Amino acid sequence: MAFVSFLSRRLYLKFLVSYLLLGVVVACLGVYILGYLAALGRGVDQLLHDDLPLHMEAGRCLQLARAEESLAKKSLVTGDPAFIKRTDEVGQQLVAALTALAANLPEGEWRRAMATAEEAHRGLWQRQGDHATLKVHRVDELGATFNIVSDLLNAVRDGLQERMEARLQESDRAVRHTFHMGLLGWVVAMGVGGLLAYWTARHVTGPLHEIRTATRRWAQGELTYQVTMERDDEIGDLARSANQMARRLAELDALKEEFLANCSHELKTPLTSLREANALMLEGAAGPTSDGQRKLLEISRHELDRMQRRTAQILDLSRIRAGQMGYHFRTVPVDALLHRSIQGTDLLAARQGIEIVPPDFPDATVHGDEERLCQVFTNLIANAVKFNRPGGRVWFEVERHDDGETPAVDIAVCDSGIGIPEAELGRIFERFERGHADASLPGTGLGLAIARFIVEDHGGELRVASTPDHGSRFVARIPSTTEGAAHA
Repeated sequence: MAFVSFLSRRLYLKFLVSYLLLGVVVACLGVYILGYLAALGRGVDQLLHDDLPLHMEAGRCLQLARAEESLAKKSLVTGDPAFIKRTDEVGQQLVAALTALAANLPEGEWRRAMATAEEAHRGLWQRQGDHATLKVHRVDELGATFNIVSDLLNAVRDGLQERMEARLQESDRAVRHTFHMGLLGWVVAMGVGGLLAYWTARHVTGPLHEIRTATRRWAQGELTYQVTMERDDEIGDLARSANQMARRLAELDALKEEFLANCSHELKTPLTSLREANALMLEGAAGPTSDGQRKLLEISRHELDRMQRRTAQILDLSRIRAGQMGYHFRTVPVDALLHRSIQGTDLLAARQGIEIVPPDFPDATVHGDEERLCQVFTNLIANAVKFNRPGGRVWFEVERHDDGETPAVDIAVCDSGIGIPEAELGRIFERFERGHADASLPGTGLGLAIARFIVEDHGGELRVASTPDHGSRFVARIPSTTEGAAHA
């Protein structure tokens, strides 16, 4: 009982028993077929080494009997001593052949027939030393004696022929039976193999596919997903270990989010104070400043602005992850939304020599939070400028979709920049992931992640298509009615 319990918990023992069962089926079938083949071989050996030589020997005896009869008839007609001598030589060969044939025939009727044939043949000759003469002097008497010998030899030969045919039929039946058993065994082996394949798919491949699906979902950030599997074997151990790892990763992710949120919150107030102090000093509230001091204050203000934006991004990400991001939905004109988004990046574009083609889509509208959508497109336009070349372009494309369940508008931000490597396209929307590893290009890898979260909270979708050295195209599909953003 303990062994059965242990067997049920060990997957490799299940495989061992299953394939041993298949091996036993194949082995039994092989032994059975080999037994039939061995019997078939013995029958063929008997046919080739016993019956066929005897049949051929009987035929030789018939030929000798006919030759002796022909010579004996010529001897009676001509009375030539040469014919008598030749007839005696053939007769002695026939006697030797009949003796050898009788010795190899089985006991019974066939051997008695050979004895009768020898006795009838001896009645033809009279011997005195080495001299032999025929006892009969008439051709009809001679023919009657040889007819008896021939009939007995034909009877033995026909019996051997029947026995060979019976053995051939038996061999044919054995071959057919072996073929049928082999076919049946193949079907049984295929059935057992099919059952093993089904068992493997049900108990091994299926659970492993479920674990693989879980690991992909964990890689995509769904760390709360758990594999539901109650098993006591190695796969069950793997599933429990994987679930434990996912829970641990979720705990670490929560700690990281909490740490980042606390740090950002703690940095927000002193950064605001420093920025205000910097602004007051630039305005001369603390007294006159020299050109060198103002230059240093401008640099510090720029860095303070950058740090404040990064802190705001981390806080936004924490709110989104916690489901605490507030939205104020209303109808927003696409043209006004894009013009407002451009205002935050036009100075950067002018400094880098990038042309931003103003949008002109007066009739297109979306339903969403204007501030958050402006944050999305400001980030997309800033990236299009930042990853562009001097003399490059940034333009916009808008397309309505009114044929689906939820009417929507596709708003595309396109550029002629350096593009994104294909290997990076699948993860640029993940947190802290960047499309380029070049440290000279600024960024924290949070902007696109926040943009994606905001668009999805509006019930939309953010996609990207890019070709290295030919530019990128980011498309945000935003619902144009209230139904698309009802879950946000």
